[in-house]
Amino acid sequence: MASSKRLVLLILFLLPALGFAQNDIRAFESYNKGVSFLKIDEVDSAYSCFAKAILLKPDLSRAYYNLAVTCYRKEDYRGSISNINRYLETNQSGMNYYLKARAYHNLNEPDSALVLYHNSLLLNPKLADAYMYMGVIYYEKGDYDNSLLYLNEAVRLDKTKWYYFYNRGCAYSKKSQYSNAVEDFSAALELNPNNVEVISDLGYCYYKLEDNRTAIRTLKKALEIDPLHTRSCNNLGLVFYKIDNYLEANLRFTEGLKLDHSNTALLNNRGVTFFKLESFDRAIQDFNAVLDITPTDGTTLLNRGNVKEYLLDTEGACQDWLKALYFGIDESLVPLKICNP
Repeated sequence: MASSKRLVLLILFLLPALGFAQNDIRAFESYNKGVSFLKIDEVDSAYSCFAKAILLKPDLSRAYYNLAVTCYRKEDYRGSISNINRYLETNQSGMNYYLKARAYHNLNEPDSALVLYHNSLLLNPKLADAYMYMGVIYYEKGDYDNSLLYLNEAVRLDKTKWYYFYNRGCAYSKKSQYSNAVEDFSAALELNPNNVEVISDLGYCYYKLEDNRTAIRTLKKALEIDPLHTRSCNNLGLVFYKIDNYLEANLRFTEGLKLDHSNTALLNNRGVTFFKLESFDRAIQDFNAVLDITPTDGTTLLNRGNVKEYLLDTEGACQDWLKALYFGIDESLVPLKICNP
């Protein structure tokens, strides 16, 4: 999923400095300097100016909002929430609740963020980003139906954001609706043509749709743009494995492991190709490496058990299979009859 911590919808008010007491004038001057600094992303200077403005004039409500934005940009999300709360005392708006929601979202408090995104939409039903981030939260919760519900609304409101289409494509992919995902990833690429994440996921969808030729071409394009993209190496290996080109698949998984030597998916997948290539010791080595990192990986325990059974180590195979069952592997995949003749 794609998201951004940067807020682009800001209220940057310049205030007049005439007709007020001396402290008020100094407060407005400091506030306006803060706005200027924030416009050029000098957040530390902006922070000092807004804080000084509030000290001089505690009822300068707009300074609290821009101080909240500044804290957000500094990744001080608690500070952002504190200041937006002060602004919300006198200014109820969708954008204010949205900013507070974004802060909670970045603090990994998704349930609080959901409530606040909802509040922002009650006040401003056209805040497309609020729908998008609600879709992201539901995606991260594994609730892909609700994710699509909100991402659909984001796309309906704004078809110019590549990451709206990308995020919805990811949700479609999780529901195995790969044709819909292909449409959305393709739309994302029209808006952001060389995004490797999108190209790689598009290639994976073609693989799942059994369009292997297009999948290979797409994933090779991703690696031309970014030769260090491990997920594309893995996805390309999966395609070659599917068409029984185990040697090429092994090479692709190995290329990925050169970039990320502890990637358990790549280690497991290469182990499977070593088994197909009858390099059994190296298959066991890769499976052992996965289990050193993640001892509860049921799929790898199942695979290692299969290799051991092929090598006539029935006792070792049964030990691995029983562990695989314990860690959630479907019983139909485990040949327990061999263990209980």
